[in-house]
Amino acid sequence: MCKLKLAISTVLLCAIASPVFADQRLKSSTGVKRVQKIFEKYWSSKSVFMKVKKKSIMGFLQKTAEHEGRLLFSKGLLRIDFAKPEEITFIFGTKKIILVKKIKQGLEEKTLVTYMNKKRVSSHSSLMSLLFGEKKVWSKLKLTAEVSKKNLMSLHFTPVDEKSMPGVIKLAIVFDTNTEQIKAIKQWDSTENEIQFMFSSILFDVPVPKNAFRYIPPKNAEVSHL
Repeated sequence: MCKLKLAISTVLLCAIASPVFADQRLKSSTGVKRVQKIFEKYWSSKSVFMKVKKKSIMGFLQKTAEHEGRLLFSKGLLRIDFAKPEEITFIFGTKKIILVKKIKQGLEEKTLVTYMNKKRVSSHSSLMSLLFGEKKVWSKLKLTAEVSKKNLMSLHFTPVDEKSMPGVIKLAIVFDTNTEQIKAIKQWDSTENEIQFMFSSILFDVPVPKNAFRYIPPKNAEVSHL
């Protein structure tokens, strides 16, 4: 279950095309229209590469966890490789999500590999909806605020009701008005947890390694399916 929650919270960058809106304020928002164009650019590009930082703030436990790595997105496929503080890889394919985690047991290193059904994860995650371009996501959101500070604009949303995004109480998307790039995506849930993804050094149309979105577990890997 912990692996499933971690996979659900992860993630990053596709277009939201031909959206259906829940409220008129969101429909008429200039900021929302600009964000949609940014996502469309990410989607239409041959590839998008960027550095990523993930920050998880666990409210009840009063703990914070941070991970740093890199992200590669290409034609609906996504790979995130976290290098700090531990090695974790997420590969989001067309049907499956692969989670690879390396842990140390004494003097040996062990590889844990988990395969998850993409539909099962995406259906429960608002972040996944944003990242993978679910068209219905806009019908589940209400725009509550647009905040501009220098070259950054933050768009704040809440779900239209409890059923549309179970457990989620609000979302935020931050983009650079000069570079037209997404700088952060944030989510808060009903258990006082906060997930932040922050992006930098964004490059478009970089070469994509042939097997970037494939993974073959080593022979001694511990493999599970969810």
